[in-house]
Amino acid sequence: MKYLLTFFSLLLLITTLSAQPLERKEDVLNRYIEEARQYWEVPGMSVAIVKDGEVLLAKGYGERELGSSQAVNKNTIFNIGSTTKAFTAVLIGMLVDEGKLDWDDKVVDHMPEFQLEDPYVTREVRVKDLLSHNTGLGNADYLWASTQMTQREILERLRHLPLSYPLRGGYTYQNIMYHAAGLLIEKKTGISWEENMQSKIFDRLGMTNTYPDKELSQVQRNRSTAHHYVDGAITPIEDFNCDSIAAAGATWSSISDMAKWSMFL
Repeated sequence: MKYLLTFFSLLLLITTLSAQPLERKEDVLNRYIEEARQYWEVPGMSVAIVKDGEVLLAKGYGERELGSSQAVNKNTIFNIGSTTKAFTAVLIGMLVDEGKLDWDDKVVDHMPEFQLEDPYVTREVRVKDLLSHNTGLGNADYLWASTQMTQREILERLRHLPLSYPLRGGYTYQNIMYHAAGLLIEKKTGISWEENMQSKIFDRLGMTNTYPDKELSQVQRNRSTAHHYVDGAITPIEDFNCDSIAAAGATWSSISDMAKWSMFL
């Protein structure tokens, strides 16, 4: 029912905006966003709108932590989670442009330590397969989500995991293969995935308030807090740490910086 109500609310918003004088449209939009935030019980959020190379809106709503009275603003950082994967794919694309990789290259030819249970699959996984969620490996998030393994240890353990389906014969959303892509980037450049992100994307786009992992983001105190339902109530919880597979989802950024990323795309 919530989805249906949200759909009709959006239709009403579009109709209302069309009927408003230009100077009132932002007020209507701000009211709609705030009402939606409260309806979905989101403690804090930020929104940007970009068009034709211009930022039309970059604004925070709600609180950084429920009950804190610390308002979210356009510079509040959030963990952007798996949106990080798009950055990793761009870094791979840069290496292809530079002639250091080809999308159809066999991963093992560049990174011999990449080994899966099946020798045939190991030999045949291509660079593009790392980004396509179809290598045949099932969900392997337990390798990082509840362990203290290093990035290299996670890659080493892949060879002991059973495959769930043939190469390119199915689909499983796959954090671990993006992690492998991050290590491949390190292998081909001689610097870490984090350093590549900083020098090749963040610095070039002027994303001065974006950090490739949680550890590096600690310098920014204007940051959101994670929340979850606890006994039926929205409650602040400890931030999850996925720095061990950073290339799959560890980036922190603000809406001001994500607007720059959106314009770049």
